[in-house]
Order: sequence, then C-alpha cells, then structure tokens
Amino acid sequence: AFASEARHIFIVGQNLHWLATTIDAKDALRRFLQADRTRQVDILLCDPRFRCGVKAWTRVNPTSGDYNYKSHLREAVRSFAQLQKDYVGRLTVRVAPLVPIGVWFVDPNTDQGLLVLTPLVNGGDKSSERHQVIVSRPTNQVAFDYFWTNLREVFRENGLSKPLPNRTPLDFDTIRELAKVLAAFLKTLLWG
Repeated sequence: AFASEARHIFIVGQNLHWLATTIDAKDALRRFLQADRTRQVDILLCDPRFRCGVKAWTRVNPTSGDYNYKSHLREAVRSFAQLQKDYVGRLTVRVAPLVPIGVWFVDPNTDQGLLVLTPLVNGGDKSSERHQVIVSRPTNQVAFDYFWTNLREVFRENGLSKPLPNRTPLDFDTIRELAKVLAAFLKTLLWG
C-alpha cells in the first residue's frame, strides 16, 4: 500500500508491532508520507491501558520466544506516538479498548477504495504468515462500507490522550456487546 499512489491509508491492528518497529516498514511509511504532503495515514490499535483487551489478546497469542503481546503493544504505541510528532496532521494514531481484526484500507473515501482484511485465528499464524481477504468497494460495496463505517467511527471515538481506567470490569453488558461485534464480523466474513 505504501508503494502505491494512494492518498489515504487507514491501518487497524492488535499491536502493529512490525510496522512500528521494523526498519523497512517504518521507512516505507515515512517515504509514503514524505512523497506528497497531501497524504494521510491513520492507525488504530489496542490500548495497552485496557487490561481486559490486553489479557484477551495475550491468551489468543501467547508469549513464545521473542513474542510478548503486552510488551510489543506498549513498544508499538510509544514508537507510533513519537513518529506522529514528525508528521503532525498527516499521521494520526489512536487506540481503542479492543481491536478484533486486522484491516488496511487504501483510499477508503474513493469509489475505488480497497480493504485488506486479516482474520485472526486463535493460536494461528503470526502477522507475516496470515491469509488475507481483499475487498474492493466496486465489487462488494456492502462489505466494504460496513467495515469502513464501523472502524472509522471507532477511530473517531478514541485517541491516545483519552484516559482509560486501569481496571474495567467485564460485566454481562460488555460481554454481550463484544459478542455482537464478533457475530457481525463473522456473519459478514462468512456470508457477505
């Protein structure tokens, strides 16, 4: 996506550690933004302060070898916050309590918008080995608009500076809301 002529890229992921810390990926992001001052990159990832979300992803992706979800998330948030200072108004990084999927949108506000969806399977492959589904606005506008509308709203509602409590009880209402989000995601993914 960074090698394209895109104007706007919106990236959603659980920790996006590879993008925040890998020299090649970070350089590609910088080159994309430096090539044209009208380009915009928005990033949404999990909030490391939201213990329930961090705990959930730690269970899905348990620590092994160099991989530790919690420390990778914290490192990514710090790295993106620093990078955001270099590209004020063109790189916006926000966090949300729980990010259930990985998604890249390329020029989502255009008729030719693309969505690259990365479903995450419990205990499945790590980021570089995951299978992806590509949805274009022209070929499946309903699915494209569903993800774009909902994830854009989550992005607008959250931010790095928004304080979250250290402890959030996982009550029945929260569980029910999480179940609705996951059910809608699976329904769209499986049945369009």
